[in-house]
Amino acid sequence: MTTACASVGTVRPPFQPLYQAFVDTVRVDGSDWTGELERRNIDGRLDNRDTLLIEMAELIGELEQRSIEEGLAVRVASVLDGYLETRWFDVVSKQSSDREVAHPEREILLRFWIDPVGPLGYKLSAEAVYRRVADPSLSSRAREVMVPPGHEGEAILVRILNGVRERFSG
Repeated sequence: MTTACASVGTVRPPFQPLYQAFVDTVRVDGSDWTGELERRNIDGRLDNRDTLLIEMAELIGELEQRSIEEGLAVRVASVLDGYLETRWFDVVSKQSSDREVAHPEREILLRFWIDPVGPLGYKLSAEAVYRRVADPSLSSRAREVMVPPGHEGEAILVRILNGVRERFSG
């Protein structure tokens, strides 16, 4: 029997963002992003790791604040894991919950993965998903798909991402 799981002590899920997820690069120091990766230490860690954690806290805080402003409740936010996930959110009733989804087409969940790509840069991957089927024989992740273009969940996600870009752009 094989069990897939995340590292001990992490809140980050063992799966990656869906391939349709939004991906952006964020420079938290306000400078222009050149697209060039900075040199890493020989052990693979980035230089200025303490600075990265401080900046990661700002980025997670900004994502959390903007999610809350949109009416979503945050389920988990971790600076050390570079991860934030909301509770399920009904885009019609504007209510968050952890109960089984009653209206799959209108109940969304947002996830954000943040990965360092330079001394003060991050790759931000973001998805807004809904459950395509209510099949308990499938894992929760296997039931999820990205919301379609034009869905209110996509509009919420884009507003959050645009706000983050505005906050951290020069």
